[in-house]
Amino acid sequence: MRHVNRACFAGLIVAVFLAAGVAGQTEKPRGKFSIGAGAGIFQSLGGWADHRYAPGINQFTTGFALEFIVEYQLASWMGLAVTGGGGSLGTGEWVNYAQSLGDDITASAMMYDFSLLIRPYVLQRPAHVVKLDVGIGCFSPRGSETFQYFSYDYSFLKNGFAFVFGAEYCWFFKPKLALACHVGLTYTDGGVKYADDFSKAVMGMPLTIGIRFHP
Repeated sequence: MRHVNRACFAGLIVAVFLAAGVAGQTEKPRGKFSIGAGAGIFQSLGGWADHRYAPGINQFTTGFALEFIVEYQLASWMGLAVTGGGGSLGTGEWVNYAQSLGDDITASAMMYDFSLLIRPYVLQRPAHVVKLDVGIGCFSPRGSETFQYFSYDYSFLKNGFAFVFGAEYCWFFKPKLALACHVGLTYTDGGVKYADDFSKAVMGMPLTIGIRFHP
């Protein structure tokens, strides 16, 4: 299922770029203020997602992601944006592994994020806009597990200060309405920390497709 999801999103992105290449757009002004939303996947990256006591097993894998964005164009070449969102962290690989050993467990995990971004505009055309993301924010993962009749939180998942990077491509199929493909990278130092002070940085890559509207 994970590979199918990746293939579907990759296909959608290719379709958007192909459509953008043949679409026309008239020169009409757009407002400096924009809002948007999108949906996609959140891909965990790095060793933080590995289960500490089950070598070779990912405790957290690809999950569903939502994002919301409000942006204001500060200059002809740059904007300032506030983003927020959240979604799930996949726990199926760990649960399936534990159940294969005879353990009766269930688990769930999610994450929330908020960021403030500077967005340089590296390409501006009537129908095509490409933006970069550089910013800071916070990343908040949560999770819990039930083993037989006992439930407990994943207390090793910690809120953390995050560095955020990314890029966005917008195809304006109407003068003030665009289809957007957004890919990011978030890095949170110490997002995983156990009681014995063992810690790891959290990294993840959200990939979403959504709408951007300029009122």
